Amino acid sequence: MAPYKPLRAPTSERPPMDNVELSTVLRDQFPASTLLLLGAGLLSTALLLTRSHWVVLPVFVALAYKLGDTLLQVYGWRENAYMRGVVPQTYAAQLPPVEGDEGPGASGVVVFILAARVNHPLGLLGAPGASELSGWAQKCYQAVQDNYDEYGVLGMSTYLGTSRAAGNEFLTIMYFRNAEGVYKFALSDIHKQTWRWFSSVQKTHPHLSVMHETYDVPPRHWEAVYVKMHRMGLAGASVKVTREERDMLDAPAGKEEGDSVWWSTPVDPSKGKMRSGMGRLDRGDGGEHVREGLGKEE
Repeated sequence: MAPYKPLRAPTSERPPMDNVELSTVLRDQFPASTLLLLGAGLLSTALLLTRSHWVVLPVFVALAYKLGDTLLQVYGWRENAYMRGVVPQTYAAQLPPVEGDEGPGASGVVVFILAARVNHPLGLLGAPGASELSGWAQKCYQAVQDNYDEYGVLGMSTYLGTSRAAGNEFLTIMYFRNAEGVYKFALSDIHKQTWRWFSSVQKTHPHLSVMHETYDVPPRHWEAVYVKMHRMGLAGASVKVTREERDMLDAPAGKEEGDSVWWSTPVDPSKGKMRSGMGRLDRGDGGEHVREGLGKEE
């Protein structure tokens, strides 16, 4: 029996990986002051053209709708849209146990961080080379998802940078089974084409920036816990296992079909070593959080 139990039943299809919504991208292309001035300019233009004070009515209607919708969610009269996808409990992330090894974190994991930024006043919407950079990046991400078995991809999450006024820095954290998978991707045709294009525009487009970091984390040198969070990071990963492995892992039964199923990484951390960070590193018994006054015995 596995030392920890997944929260979700296996599925016959791989759960979708994280994607950034277009509305979020557009929202973060300009500083808030620019967006406010743009709105004021559009309203002023409409007033000058129509000579009617009624032109401001749609603005107040929209504001009233937003305020009303917020109050309905605050007082529980409408579903809180921000809670969609949130797992309403504490949970940890673990890869499937290794047969014959009862400890948590028995498998290593490779964390690959890839980021890009457009250092230009027009951002992604108009800077020279920005659309091409975005296009090549999307092709690479699609290749990673299409070849998850070959590359050993576990999952990915994408984030927006907040260190500057305009958040057009995109950072993607990918999780791989091993470093060999990362370098298989690096040597793939699509990645080679992307790098050749980027190298060719270095002099003409000096405002385009990219980076990557790779961390090859050995077994029992990583752990993760989440409290009422949506699935993100390693908790958003899924691992392909056989039916026999699923039964050995004591995963909840599902309606899956076929020889393989997808095992989701969120697990119950309420018992045994899974209760504490040191325990999840397999360096303690799991009771450290109680002894240090950070929790209570279940």
